[in-house]
Amino acid sequence: MVRSLGLAVRYCWGSWFAALLCLGTGLAVLAGCGGGEMPAAVSAQAGDPPLPTDVELYTVVKRPWPEGVTVQGMLVGDERVVVGAKVAGRVKEVRVDLGASVRAGDVLAQLEGEDFDLRVQQAQAQVEEIRAKLGLRTGESEKGLDPSKVPNVLQEAAVRNEAKVNLERARELEKKEAISAEELLQRQAAFEVADSRYRTALNEVGGQLALLAVRRAELELARQAQADAIIRAPFNGVVEQRHTARGAYLQVGHPVVSLVRIDPLRFQAGVPERAAIRVRPKQRVRIQVEGRRAWVESEVARISPSVDPANRALLIQADIPNRELSLRAGMFAQAEIVVDPTAQVLAVPAEAITEFAGVEKVWVVRNGRAEARAVETGRRNGAWVEIRANLSEGERVVAKAQSLGLGP
Repeated sequence: MVRSLGLAVRYCWGSWFAALLCLGTGLAVLAGCGGGEMPAAVSAQAGDPPLPTDVELYTVVKRPWPEGVTVQGMLVGDERVVVGAKVAGRVKEVRVDLGASVRAGDVLAQLEGEDFDLRVQQAQAQVEEIRAKLGLRTGESEKGLDPSKVPNVLQEAAVRNEAKVNLERARELEKKEAISAEELLQRQAAFEVADSRYRTALNEVGGQLALLAVRRAELELARQAQADAIIRAPFNGVVEQRHTARGAYLQVGHPVVSLVRIDPLRFQAGVPERAAIRVRPKQRVRIQVEGRRAWVESEVARISPSVDPANRALLIQADIPNRELSLRAGMFAQAEIVVDPTAQVLAVPAEAITEFAGVEKVWVVRNGRAEARAVETGRRNGAWVEIRANLSEGERVVAKAQSLGLGP
């Protein structure tokens, strides 16, 4: 409800500032937080200084203002690795340099490949040698191989069969007393030797198959070494440092390039011990990177299980998307972790606060008069200012003291 009344104002001037504004005969009141009442008309008494025609009041109420913990930290790479050589060799070329963006699988460097090619050829020849001994044709698998069909086994089987036939003939002749006992024993021994060699040949097939498996493994190792001579990026990232150059001889594990993934980045900060107990995973985090105005919204992704005894802080991390790669690892950033999203505080419009000599005041309306009152302020979010002390809920203040020119 709006009531239009006359307003008499008396200014009592001190030596250097106006001390008091008196609202005399009437006052129109608007109740707060955008609450629906229109400014009241104001009129001045004859002889008083010119006054604003409207005075807008704000009723102090609690406003939703999530409670947060402010921390400072830095951006770190999501992953960082020093890519090293898996095999020894001389560097043929390095294809990347500082700051180069790479995708997973891109070639970073390549070793001279002649030695690796020869090792592959050697291992392949050894595999073919064993296959030939087993009688396997090109493209034929050794799986399901019949040992009795292996050439060496067939040869020993033929000798064994011949010895067996000779032994049986000797036994028939021995019945007719056409052969001596000594000759019969010789043929018996010949058969036993042939049978033993046949069984040995069968056993050797198993050994050859096992050796073939070994040669195949050696071939795969040679091929793997040949592939490892081409050093590739393990993930999408940016080259942080180049450690070698063309012509250098690398031992196994020698660093080639340092690679860091910066999409996403991680905001890493230490939460003071007194606030650490209130921090939980998935809590909203508002991050502002040094040099950028815009705040980045994220959430607590990882929390250390223990407080660092060196600085009594709890390490937390939050992920920051960085698709354009405009942010860099190592940048300083500050953030607010929202620990209570439902919190409410007393707040007034920013224009309701005037400041002089470091003291912040609001103009409180009581019994038709406006008086200046020093207050303790807290957080600000542009249009609103948190009031921490010396102002109560339900009190009314001049909403636009700054624009009305109300002084100390």
